[in-house]
Amino acid sequence: VSINVVNVNDMTPTFNPAFYTASVVETSANVGTSVVTFAASDNDRGADGAVTYEIINGNSAGNFEIDTSTGVVYTAKVIDYETMGNTKSYTLTVRASDGGSPVKTAT
Repeated sequence: VSINVVNVNDMTPTFNPAFYTASVVETSANVGTSVVTFAASDNDRGADGAVTYEIINGNSAGNFEIDTSTGVVYTAKVIDYETMGNTKSYTLTVRASDGGSPVKTAT
């Protein structure tokens, strides 16, 4: 008898660390400036463990972009402190998704 064990997508991506902080200097924050790198891992094997990233909240003005495969967040626009109004910071929510079916996610 031959018994095959089939992998299932039973692991969820995990961010390490769970919370990130970053700073950017307005005079250095040209378009394409790297701001922070998110890192999530998924202990599933193969495609089930492949992690992709997306910004899902806090980026309505489109000031930032994320590399979906590396988790690096870049400035998409010039950041100008004087034109930011009363709030001098951004709070982004990033989702990590694995390649399994059904997809498992973490924020």
